[in-house]
Amino acid sequence: MAIIGIVCLLALKIALLGSLEFHRAMCGLVLAPTLGRWSMVWLCASSTYARPKGGTASAYIGQVDRWTLSVATLFCLGIAFLLFRTQGILLMGVVAAFTWSFRRYTEGRIGGMTGDTIGACSECVEVLVLAAFSIHRSGFGL
Repeated sequence: MAIIGIVCLLALKIALLGSLEFHRAMCGLVLAPTLGRWSMVWLCASSTYARPKGGTASAYIGQVDRWTLSVATLFCLGIAFLLFRTQGILLMGVVAAFTWSFRRYTEGRIGGMTGDTIGACSECVEVLVLAAFSIHRSGFGL
């Protein structure tokens, strides 16, 4: 099932990128992973580890300080603004809302974050960003 999930995720990303004009796709290839990694930093800064015994991601979850999160946020705001101006900032707000919702949902279901849930959020953010660009192209979104 994991292989099928990975293939479907990659197919979705390729389809979304294929729906964009070249310049916008190249900018999306920069912004989507940037915002995905920013969501990971935010989750590590604001979450607790779900397992009492710990695991691989316990070295990161709950260990990121506010300074690191602030620098990551400013860096992402700069990239979003440089690539897409106001639309990039708005998209970062959408990503922030999604990341907050994802964290609330995951903490409610399993009591915290794991490396798998943080990675899943990053992948969802990347698809969300590419989908927003695709929707904008069709005249419905950002």
